[in-house]
Amino acid sequence: MWTPAHIGTVGNELTDDAAKEATTRDPDPSLFLSLTSIRRHIHLLTLSSWDARWKVSKTGAALRAVDKSSPSHIPAPLYSSPSLSRKTSSSISQLRTGFTFLNADRAKSGFIDSAACEACGDPFETRAHFLLECQAWEPARQQLYIASRSAGIPGSLYVAPLLSHPKLLKALGKFVEATDRF
Repeated sequence: MWTPAHIGTVGNELTDDAAKEATTRDPDPSLFLSLTSIRRHIHLLTLSSWDARWKVSKTGAALRAVDKSSPSHIPAPLYSSPSLSRKTSSSISQLRTGFTFLNADRAKSGFIDSAACEACGDPFETRAHFLLECQAWEPARQQLYIASRSAGIPGSLYVAPLLSHPKLLKALGKFVEATDRF
């Protein structure tokens, strides 16, 4: 016997009642997993794994020395600032990662024989020497000291905040351009 829409069929009525009751209950959080929550969980696990591997990696030590955060697929404002030319931004990136055209890096890679600073004669032209110590660049360095005080960095200037603090980016760019070292 055919019944339109199964109205009056005992099994169907019980099923309808059970379905209505199920929709009025709050879902058990231990059983409910949306696709979005699964994707987010996988994303967080991946980031956590990447962060742990980054911290013990043998590569990237120079960058970790100035910036403790893990690299990201989102460009940092330090690399994509509209106030800096591409060349200057590239030079700052090189200073951050430790792969520069400074003589200490070039000598370590075997491109040149001497690691000495050509501007002042110091035996090692490292990024710390270039940014903070070289007497040849002292007049251009005054902008960095002024910017660091206005950014609220107490005490003497050192490499890590200079290469990672967003408020020092413009002054660092002007310093790099003034030295014309790269």
